[in-house]
Amino acid sequence: MTPDPNYPRMMFHPSRDPVIVKSEEEEAALGAGWSRTVQAVAEHFPPVSDPAPGPDKPPEAPPARRKRGRPPAVPKITTPE
Repeated sequence: MTPDPNYPRMMFHPSRDPVIVKSEEEEAALGAGWSRTVQAVAEHFPPVSDPAPGPDKPPEAPPARRKRGRPPAVPKITTPE
């Protein structure tokens, strides 16, 4: 018997851990919902996006970025004579 070049192969499911199957029979025994590609599983899930701010929650400002370069000059302190 010659080895099948298609097996072993990884199988993916939207809600279960990936499994390795060693034959066409094992692949068929997995049942519905399993895919040979991760992309097919990813199509089951909507894309992740930031939720829109509600009426009681204003949008958050991005964090302030620090400018690179010289630090600000320190004023010279003088004492009265």
